[in-house]
Amino acid sequence: MQKVDSSISNEMLRVSDIASYVRCPNLFMLRTRGFIRTLDIEETRRGKILHKLRYKIAYLRYEGYDLPQIINHALKYLSAYNMNVSFNHILNVIQLEYEYRKPSNLKIEQPLKSQKYSIQGIVDMIRDNIPIEFKCYGSIGLPEIIQVCLYALLLEENSSQTVEWGIIELLPKAKVVKINVRKYRNMSIRLIKECHRAYYTLELMKPSKPKCRKCKFYTLCLALTT
Repeated sequence: MQKVDSSISNEMLRVSDIASYVRCPNLFMLRTRGFIRTLDIEETRRGKILHKLRYKIAYLRYEGYDLPQIINHALKYLSAYNMNVSFNHILNVIQLEYEYRKPSNLKIEQPLKSQKYSIQGIVDMIRDNIPIEFKCYGSIGLPEIIQVCLYALLLEENSSQTVEWGIIELLPKAKVVKINVRKYRNMSIRLIKECHRAYYTLELMKPSKPKCRKCKFYTLCLALTT
């Protein structure tokens, strides 16, 4: 039986919630208490479709389709969803796939759960035991890095193999960012424990920082703390 850390609660936290805590503790509270579900409906729809396009391209290559066939399928897929995406953008997403060798093992939208850390999540893609996250915006920071490192911890527990690297793909820029999991391992574990404590003890803080006014949840935070 997996030994559970005494500082870890029984509450099963989502990896995305912990990433939101790194971005802003108030955001963590709003997400885990059910105040917000979706950041932006249209933004989320577009992001999901682009994620599905990336999955489809990876799967087609894994199944042995050649490049012209992959491009044809990608165009048909986007047409079915009435997505106004430039041909260059499609090529960018395809280019990301060819940054890697053809995988011997491929899993898409793989759910993972850790009894040891009481966290769970769905990793976008696992290629030969490397977790890969897709992002539909142009840059990454610590929240995105921690997210992929947490998926690496989940993968280690579920595969009984050491995971040293994770990858973040920036879909709009066709950029692959390689993350050294070992470098962020201790920080990731510390944040897991911190979030388990915060789940029961953290209270919403009044949004008083300059950056708070730029947040789309500023009005909600203000209303809940006034």
